Amino acid sequence: MTARIQLHFQKNELQATDRNGKTIWKKRFPDNDVVGVECRGERVFVTLTQGLCCLTQASGKEIWKAPAKGYTRYTGKATIYEDTVMVSFWASGAYLHCRTDAFDATTGKLLWDAVGELKQVTKTRVVLERRFPVLDPTPHELVSHVQLDRRSGKER
Repeated sequence: MTARIQLHFQKNELQATDRNGKTIWKKRFPDNDVVGVECRGERVFVTLTQGLCCLTQASGKEIWKAPAKGYTRYTGKATIYEDTVMVSFWASGAYLHCRTDAFDATTGKLLWDAVGELKQVTKTRVVLERRFPVLDPTPHELVSHVQLDRRSGKER
């Protein structure tokens, strides 16, 4: 088991230190800002503005990297549940809306992507909140919740 580390990030750099503040490793992400960091077991999941990557906790070596789609800029840290890593983000299109991508934690393979902001995760399902703008007669949003299978992304 890896010794306990502390993770610090600023702009496009992630640094791991021991309890005394001694640097164990550093990782730079050129042209990419670090948005959030989450540790699970021996792995460090790093949410970047333009993707998601998985590093070893011991050395910072990259295990996998999943670039974001062209329209995407991740804006928050990943949520990890067992073997699934999920990250919500704002996307533009006909209107600004939130989407969630889900990845296999071991391989980084994209499992699914869906419209909606991640609100809840359980062993078998996720709940996404969907907001749709309505302009008439006064501007407001319709809000709904949808349940998806955690691994397949299929609506339940």
